[in-house]
Amino acid sequence: MSINGGAEENWPRVGLEAMSAGVPVIADSSWGWIEMIQHGKTGFLADDHKRHAVYAAQLATDEALRLEISENARSRLVNVLANPEMIWSRWKELFEYVETQSAHNHTHFNKRCSSPSITQTDDI
Repeated sequence: MSINGGAEENWPRVGLEAMSAGVPVIADSSWGWIEMIQHGKTGFLADDHKRHAVYAAQLATDEALRLEISENARSRLVNVLANPEMIWSRWKELFEYVETQSAHNHTHFNKRCSSPSITQTDDI
């Protein structure tokens, strides 16, 4: 079992490593953990140390739950979080969005720069 009670990471590698090894994760309900872990299905998200202890006790005493969490977490890692097609589709969406915004901003910028209020003089 991997218990992480305070790492403020955007995409916690230790969580991915635990999931790949079939180790249940208990982590703070914040940062990248909330995107990575589906509470009660692929791990547990806790708001305080008391909840961390409760989830740890559950996993320590309920082998069926521990195995189910482990299997679900590994499946989510392989099929979603580390799936190359899924990762590429999200990057592609981002690139298309940036390209669209860039084209929009470029057009807007060109309209502003071609304003007749900007003139050249020979006095300089």
